[in-house]
Amino acid sequence: MITRNKRRFDDENAMQGTDCYIFEIICKRDVSELEDVELINEHGRSYGTIKSERGKLLLYLVLPRYIRQNNIIPFDSWDACDKRVYKEICGQLRLVLGTDFESKLRSVECNITKRVCCFASTSDVLNLLNHALLSPKDDNLEYSGQSKVCALKKEIHTVISRKAHYYTLKAYDKTVEYRKKCKEQGGKEDDIEDNMLRIEIVLLGRTIDKLFGDKTSVYDILTEDSLIKVLYEYKRIYTNEIINKRVKPYLSQCQQRLVHSLLRTNSIIATVAIEREIIPDKEVLRRAIKEWQELKGVSPHAARDMKRYEKRMNLPYGVIRTLKEFRIACG
Repeated sequence: MITRNKRRFDDENAMQGTDCYIFEIICKRDVSELEDVELINEHGRSYGTIKSERGKLLLYLVLPRYIRQNNIIPFDSWDACDKRVYKEICGQLRLVLGTDFESKLRSVECNITKRVCCFASTSDVLNLLNHALLSPKDDNLEYSGQSKVCALKKEIHTVISRKAHYYTLKAYDKTVEYRKKCKEQGGKEDDIEDNMLRIEIVLLGRTIDKLFGDKTSVYDILTEDSLIKVLYEYKRIYTNEIINKRVKPYLSQCQQRLVHSLLRTNSIIATVAIEREIIPDKEVLRRAIKEWQELKGVSPHAARDMKRYEKRMNLPYGVIRTLKEFRIACG
């Protein structure tokens, strides 16, 4: 357990971990022959690549693959406790690149993968994030596909939102992505549960400078202390910048719009029919009904009224709880 900025961070129980690190490599000797070199550990698992892109030599490290067959579970603080992992990776880099190379961290991905709660789908959660993270400056990237339930219905599989120079957030259906990759590679598709949602944050330039200053070499970054800084930054961004500053205000706006509609129509069914697109979770409608009933001066029976209409309205449920579960999983 550690304390930073007066906020407690339980790194032992945090579920987030790192995935892909990208370093820029500068060597004094000729490294043209090192293009597309694959890094393989002693167990035969490929965990990294060195390749040339646009005149630069880049090192890609996917640390979960160093110790596991896949990257469903990220490289976390428990993995970092085994100092041999970092030591062996650095040793292999010296064998390939020599001892006279310099490196600088360009980006690092941190993520949590969890099953969505209750009766929500990954698409329901992604729909909320897509709307909440929209900004007047930049549009989100949304990737949709055919629904697994209804061929005529579209569902969201991926949402990407950026804060330029600081981070990129990518939330997607990990089950769909993993099974598609397994099908292409001939692997086992049943290695992952249904409805698994991944929320990853890729830390970029200014965030990396804030966390590490000028100590961004492979040897500086592949340490337990550096990993903890990344895990904590994930928690800070997810909690403060995503949930507190974007999701909560959006949910509040949805609730107020529903209240206004209820006052205008004086009908729950009519309001749902008109405003269905801004009901990301039936909990938002329940709160709106409760506020509407209080404004009318009648006894609040939001819970009872919701039960009366639940089956007919078929609204998502568990979306808000899923995002809360991700917050708890941040440690």
